[in-house]
Amino acid sequence: MQTTQRVRDDRRGLFVLVCVYAVLAFLAAAGATWLVTGRALRPLRQLTTLVGEVGAEPSRRLPPAPAGDEVGRLTTAFNAMMDRLQGSLAAQRRFVADASHELRTPLTTVRNNAGFLLRHPDAAEADRDAALRDIEGESARMSRLVEQLLTLARADAGQLPAMAAVDLGEIVDDVCRQARTLHPAREIHCALTPAPPVRGAADALAQLVWILVDNAVKYSPDGGNVWVTVTQRGPSTQLNVADDGPGIPPGAERHIFERFHRADESRSGAGAGLGLAIALSIVRAHGGAILAANNARGGASFVVDLPAAGLSSTS
Repeated sequence: MQTTQRVRDDRRGLFVLVCVYAVLAFLAAAGATWLVTGRALRPLRQLTTLVGEVGAEPSRRLPPAPAGDEVGRLTTAFNAMMDRLQGSLAAQRRFVADASHELRTPLTTVRNNAGFLLRHPDAAEADRDAALRDIEGESARMSRLVEQLLTLARADAGQLPAMAAVDLGEIVDDVCRQARTLHPAREIHCALTPAPPVRGAADALAQLVWILVDNAVKYSPDGGNVWVTVTQRGPSTQLNVADDGPGIPPGAERHIFERFHRADESRSGAGAGLGLAIALSIVRAHGGAILAANNARGGASFVVDLPAAGLSSTS
């Protein structure tokens, strides 16, 4: 009997001991799991917190994490996305500020002249005509600026025009013919060689050619020359617009297609500095490329490469 009781007591003691060890092992495993999981999920918690704060502070970034695991790759991708977002926000603020600056001058002119007409209903006829001409001219300038801003906004939104096979040579020939009438003080030379049609929107491509021709006319002197050529270059149709003006200032090639950028403030005239930015957006919408450089005559050259219709449709 005593032996049987002793065995039972040993079993109960062993059972209690096993239960105690099991509880301790469970608590130790739970603690280790909590520590490991907490450390692994810490970047995700930081990411969640950062997402909530990014609207007020877009410069925030996640701290670096080991690049060999998924969390590290997520951290790197998120920080890269935030860099792009911050750059886009900065560009947007600069764009709005520049647009406001460009609109302020014509609005001030219109307001001042309208106020003059209201305050002086008996002003001399010459003064009234001058004020009205100023109002008309500045209103037209604002209309052009707003239209350019809308063009860029549509391009930013990815609103592409309907595409079809277009003969770029015909467009250039029409633009050159009209430009000779509008700019009789310039010699506008047009040279067209056989080139395949491009896949594009005729109106947008005409706007592109006009922008480059007007830019060349603007920066060439009276009696100066503008050369416009269309030719085939490999698989692309190439447009080249060159002038014999003062050329592009050193270093400006990197910024000449930026919005509201002017290579020469003293020669900017009434332009808003949006023309070449629109030209770039049109070229990109057509899957092409545009480059600017000085030519052998000392003037500027703009070279546009557009994919031929058969190639662009399959790309």
